[in-house]
Amino acid sequence: MSKTAVAVSEAIKRYSLPIEEINLMNNGLKAKECIVLINSLNRHYNKLSCLNISKNKLGFEGAKHLAEAIK
Repeated sequence: MSKTAVAVSEAIKRYSLPIEEINLMNNGLKAKECIVLINSLNRHYNKLSCLNISKNKLGFEGAKHLAEAIK
């Protein structure tokens, strides 16, 4: 797993203001990295209106995890 993805997810967890939009497009993120980032956003879902993770390698597992997280 990329150290950058872990660092970004930790920063998102600590960010106190609500996140309304995040663009992670075309970062080469794999399923495990996407899952870590998706988990870090859980406290921001009520304000998040746009999450762009297109052109990554989310895969079935990552997509399944995202679907569960945003239910």
